[in-house]
Amino acid sequence: TVAGSFLRTGDLGFIHHDEVFICGRIKDMVIIHGKNYYPHDLERSGEATIATATTADGSGLSLRPGCSAAFGYRIYGTEAILYVAELSDAAMAALDNVPSLKQQEQLETFMHDIRKEIQAAQGVSVAFIGLVAPRTIPKTSSGKIARQWVKKGYLEGTLKYIHAWNGLDHGEDDTALPSADQLQSEVLAPDAKHADRLDPTGLPLPFVLDELRKILAQCIKRSPET
Repeated sequence: TVAGSFLRTGDLGFIHHDEVFICGRIKDMVIIHGKNYYPHDLERSGEATIATATTADGSGLSLRPGCSAAFGYRIYGTEAILYVAELSDAAMAALDNVPSLKQQEQLETFMHDIRKEIQAAQGVSVAFIGLVAPRTIPKTSSGKIARQWVKKGYLEGTLKYIHAWNGLDHGEDDTALPSADQLQSEVLAPDAKHADRLDPTGLPLPFVLDELRKILAQCIKRSPET
């Protein structure tokens, strides 16, 4: 723009009937495969999750409305979505100070429900979910979620999770991964029959396959193109 004609505030908004509506920050937007994903949409879907697992008192786990943060994180050359959310007061009251094995299983099921809800509503997978205690997610002085602060806490390891799911460590839906022999034959085959089982990260499948193909080609001293 011409110097002095506009002030770049970094806000994201739109004009409707000659009025300006501010709806977020440009740097909070996540771009995956050229498509824009807005954190407030992802957060709203996650918070709307209805748990299929119930606690000891028969109630379902839930999140605090307006108290979650979705943000992008670049890993292995591509953008992934991470999601941190506060458990509701009722959910926290139903959990032990150190969740028992059964409660951990309930939390795992709840996080699976959250992933499914976001995937169904927004058409994108999340690579990480962290559940934290109520009133621990940082907010701005005006009460807005400070997503970049949450991201900083994630990167520095200062967030204290009640429970967390890391897509880099687990297969989607906890499906067992193929054996080494199956992996080699399926990755090297362009029309892999079970290729949809090879993405435990929530990252774009073509990227994962391409990287695995390169690694395996080096191991067996073959060209990645063969």
